Amino acid sequence: MGSGYDFRKAQSEGLFGRGTSPFLGYFILVEDSPSSREAVSAESPHFPTDKAFHFSSYQQRMRILCERMVEQQLYSCASVLIAPNEPKSGASSYLSNQTAFRFLLSRLAGHLASDAELVGGSRSRIKDEPGTYESGSLLAGEWFASIETSEAIPPACN
Repeated sequence: MGSGYDFRKAQSEGLFGRGTSPFLGYFILVEDSPSSREAVSAESPHFPTDKAFHFSSYQQRMRILCERMVEQQLYSCASVLIAPNEPKSGASSYLSNQTAFRFLLSRLAGHLASDAELVGGSRSRIKDEPGTYESGSLLAGEWFASIETSEAIPPACN
């Protein structure tokens, strides 16, 4: 959660360049077991506990955490995947559509498609010769300039 806050603070300060809105995803895997499905105590001797956590399981708490991080715009999407401790089974489940791993992947794909569309004009066309790219192309290297040597602002954002 702290990484999301730090990232969004740096973004608001313009440290990633103007006009950038990168995708920031959060993923957590929780073992599906009786102990993760059972309600646990939410008592705290130092401060009151959020009522949403009263009588909730670890799985439910992770769902609430993911939903809140997205609501507070710390992350573009957050997912909690529930799976038994049987790696060969391949079994998994999710707790809500909003926190499903498939939803995270769909949101990421949509973000990538949107970015490809933004730079898909004359700036990012691959030339006919293998290994060569037009000047201003995402693949030509301007997007990967070192922060120490130049402004790392993509040409499409200038």
